[in-house]
Amino acid sequence: MIHDIKIFNPKGKLLKVINGQKLMDEKFADIAEKLGNTIWGQAARKFRSNVTCPICKRVVEGRANQKTCGSSRCLRERVKVRLRYVTSKKDKKTMPHIYKIICKECGKKQMKQSEKAKYCSKKCANAFTGRINRKKTREMRLSIGG
Repeated sequence: MIHDIKIFNPKGKLLKVINGQKLMDEKFADIAEKLGNTIWGQAARKFRSNVTCPICKRVVEGRANQKTCGSSRCLRERVKVRLRYVTSKKDKKTMPHIYKIICKECGKKQMKQSEKAKYCSKKCANAFTGRINRKKTREMRLSIGG
């Protein structure tokens, strides 16, 4: 609800009373008409279509990609159905590729999911990097002469 707008003269005498609600309704209608002619307004009108809810069989006006009527009961039911579908699909997933690698540190043959894996475990990776870093440091000290 918009209150009435009162207009006074400089001496404080009431000149005019404007119906605020009527004025706002006219402004809103004008803005809505202008927005309807823009790309956004045309897109909003274009995608409206009749949607039949698969759960309650009610026909409602909605977006082209809308699946249910929008009631909380139908939305809840759709989520349950979707979760069941997703979990059943996970069971049918194909196994990922398995690659055979030889660990650079300990020489063990190991099966990994990554083709780029070089070590059988984090422990071996840390040991290998530590050894290489110590070797490089030692070489630098010798080259400097210390």
